Amino acid sequence: MRPGSGAAAIISRASNASFDVNGLVDGGAGKAGLFVTTGTPFTTICTDPYAGASVNYCVIGSTLTNYPSASAMVTVAAGGTVTGAQGILFQRDASNTNGYISASIDNAGTISGTAGPAVVANQTGFGSLSVTNRTTGTIGGIAGTVSYVTNAGTIDGGGNAALASTVSGMNVVNTGRIVSSGSAATLSDTGSYLYVSNATGAVIGGSTTAIRTSGALSLTNAGTINGSVVSTAGSGLSSTIDTRGA
Repeated sequence: MRPGSGAAAIISRASNASFDVNGLVDGGAGKAGLFVTTGTPFTTICTDPYAGASVNYCVIGSTLTNYPSASAMVTVAAGGTVTGAQGILFQRDASNTNGYISASIDNAGTISGTAGPAVVANQTGFGSLSVTNRTTGTIGGIAGTVSYVTNAGTIDGGGNAALASTVSGMNVVNTGRIVSSGSAATLSDTGSYLYVSNATGAVIGGSTTAIRTSGALSLTNAGTINGSVVSTAGSGLSSTIDTRGA
């Protein structure tokens, strides 16, 4: 599947959308493979469908502005591929300042991006993204409002970060490879807390800095971390690093 005149090969503005990819979704060089976004705001007139029998949340006859939200579950099977400028892009409509996007990805195939990270969650409001990358899965980097990552395959950012989150409390469980080769930290988070578990045989790193967070870090490592680990947490935020199993 490839894009025509639209912004992506597949565009979704729905709630509870579900996508199962077994073949190829290709946005080409300048468009996303899959674009999950919100609708634009719209107005309605407040009415009372119960003829006075209900407690109203608005003034009858007044104009209400509605801000649509969106959600999606994306599954990429082994052998399936999603690619484009971003393989998968989550971003609400620019005019929709109150809507949100919540999504999950379950990948056993390949997700790649030609213009940077393969998966980008940008301007999702109060929503967030969770990613499960299976043993056969390969993802060319993840960036944005990422809350949970469970990786048994490979997340390779190349010259960019492999995983860069802007969410406080991101939780990463790695039994595979999270790697990069650029100047950016392989795994980073700009929130107040970051939780990382790196299992026996698992690898994080490749860049000079393997893990960087501006908040507190809870790191349990029984595998390999190639690069430095940096936390710049402020006063009152405590970090814990356990490498006894490494």
